[in-house]
Amino acid sequence: MQSDLQVFLALVIAHLIGDFPLQSLRMVGEKAALLGAAYFRHGLVHLVLSVSALALFTPALVWQRPTIYALALLTVGHLASDWGKNHLVRWRPGLDSGALFVADQILHLLIIAAASMIIVRHAPTTEVVRAAMSPTA
Repeated sequence: MQSDLQVFLALVIAHLIGDFPLQSLRMVGEKAALLGAAYFRHGLVHLVLSVSALALFTPALVWQRPTIYALALLTVGHLASDWGKNHLVRWRPGLDSGALFVADQILHLLIIAAASMIIVRHAPTTEVVRAAMSPTA
């Protein structure tokens, strides 16, 4: 259970850093204009932060194949959520942007939870991790 929470919190921390302090107003504007390059940069920031957070908090899991798949799902899901929110705001200007922001963040948390479950469910056993990290491996 501890690794469940560690993985989830590591990814939440990465998400919060990537969506708030590291997302400039310019990038927000470019994403609102639905510019693909802005989404690519934003996705790359989130991917690097997610890998870094997992490497820091759960280093034995970061380069496992299921983790790589989960991070790809997390990144694509995050960008799809952002694109959908920005698309709705652009094409339906009367919608409550505050409610859309909250819905977007809840969706991000659900995507993070799904990625966390994939990572933890397919995590190697403790013995495999110890063997992989031993100096004789």
